[in-house]
Amino acid sequence: FSSRRRHTRYPLVTGVQTCALPIYWTFQEDNDPKHTANSTKALYNQLHIPREEWPANSPDLNPIENLWQYLDVLCKNRKCNTREQLFETLQEAWKHIPEAYLTSLVESMPRRLNAVY
Repeated sequence: FSSRRRHTRYPLVTGVQTCALPIYWTFQEDNDPKHTANSTKALYNQLHIPREEWPANSPDLNPIENLWQYLDVLCKNRKCNTREQLFETLQEAWKHIPEAYLTSLVESMPRRLNAVY
């Protein structure tokens, strides 16, 4: 994938470019059917997105799951009738996540990896 290209249709690629990640990075996801669909794999190949092979039913090492749960708790009493309302609710909730919590998720990776290796 070329850092000179802009893929505005594909937020993941644009987001990675915006973060200025090193040229060598790997995209890891679980084995949810939407991630393993042939159309998804074809798109990753087309955009030259490297992917980590991840065994089915493997332990979830990704701290993003904890973050989704935290956001869910922050938003649980909010009723959203449109995508726009949901987006606004999530943005507002994001502002209330302590930076220390995000740091703790990142710092938990060595412990998570040691638990399975």
